[in-house]
Amino acid sequence: MHPKRPLPVTVEWYLLIRPEKISLLRFILEGYDGLATMTTISARDGLVRMRTFASEYREAMELLDALAPELTPFLPADSLIRENVPAQRTDKNG
Repeated sequence: MHPKRPLPVTVEWYLLIRPEKISLLRFILEGYDGLATMTTISARDGLVRMRTFASEYREAMELLDALAPELTPFLPADSLIRENVPAQRTDKNG
């Protein structure tokens, strides 16, 4: 008999992304054949489960880091500040 090889270690984590970006992320992951798989947990909330092999985890996280500005459901802090600050007058009288 052949000695049994250990099964690869998988890593699983959850992401909260903009619901309208779920299809985009799935499409991008398909282009990285075998890098990671994604399962939609809640399309309404943008909750997805990611899985990859431990050997691919770093590359998967680097990809997600590059995509984060596009996927994040949260506004950058500076845009929140700008939206809540009244416009300043530019005339010299006041």
